[in-house]
Amino acid sequence: MGVVLTLSLARFVGSIARLSLGPLLPLLSLELGFPAESKPALLSAYSSGYILTQVAGGFFADRYGAPFVLAFTSGASAFALLALTSAPGEWGVTWWIRLYAALGLLAGPLFPASSVAVKEGVEPERRAGAAAVVDAAASAGTCAATLAPAVAA
Repeated sequence: MGVVLTLSLARFVGSIARLSLGPLLPLLSLELGFPAESKPALLSAYSSGYILTQVAGGFFADRYGAPFVLAFTSGASAFALLALTSAPGEWGVTWWIRLYAALGLLAGPLFPASSVAVKEGVEPERRAGAAAVVDAAASAGTCAATLAPAVAA
């Protein structure tokens, strides 16, 4: 049960980090003065980083173990999120793009490493249900991300 809870929390928070930018972008643009021409780069930065490490994440999980990959990516993501939330507006949109790309790079291994962790940490007769719970947590994070503007206001 601990594996499923840990993975679910990681996927939930990862989904919020990934998908809250879109709903928050109008507020951020007003508050931090992001120019309109920078918004496509900002919105695609996370996915650009993610796609570069998703396949590698499976390799790393097989080679170094899912717990290590998950601990590293979750811990480093926490620092990137902290940097993002404390980045002063005068750093500009370029830093936000870089930090979101870094978050994507760190999140890429999350899905494949989660699959390895379920395979290695859950009894065979419970794996499908465990994987469904972990995926549902990611979907719940997606729903929660839409609430970001209400929380930020």
